[in-house]
Amino acid sequence: MNIDILIKQEFPQNDDLIYLNHAAVAPWPKRTTETVKEFADENARLGATNYKQWMDKESGLRKQLRDFINAASVDEISLLKNTSEAISV
Repeated sequence: MNIDILIKQEFPQNDDLIYLNHAAVAPWPKRTTETVKEFADENARLGATNYKQWMDKESGLRKQLRDFINAASVDEISLLKNTSEAISV
């Protein structure tokens, strides 16, 4: 598939909107938007009922990231809200 088509599917912004990657605020990928909406809907309906599953998912993400960057341990992986917060930590 053409890379331009893939990018447009993942980042469906208006054609007159242009963002350059400068590590600040930018449009979310489509999959991120959909996942956050699903989480918000679940949280609105069930509160923290699925907290254990959320922590399991976070643990799985840490393991994937450990393997991706070849870290020695998941304890080396921090999940923070943005680059500025990470730099401050």
